[in-house]
Amino acid sequence: MTELKNSFYITPKDIQILNGCAINAARREHLAIRDSLGKTKNRLSVYEYCEYWQVDPEHVIRYLNQFR
Repeated sequence: MTELKNSFYITPKDIQILNGCAINAARREHLAIRDSLGKTKNRLSVYEYCEYWQVDPEHVIRYLNQFR
């Protein structure tokens, strides 16, 4: 399994890159996912993100590593 470079967590900037949206929309999505998962910290792992959207983490990690 490929590892995400420089961090285990996905950031709003990563979400912006994935979705091609504005940073404010990416921040709202990051917050909405954390809220739906009941997370109390401001961190969201790439695996939690992928599980929420039911996508393959391997594809997301490989794509994001190009930008890190």
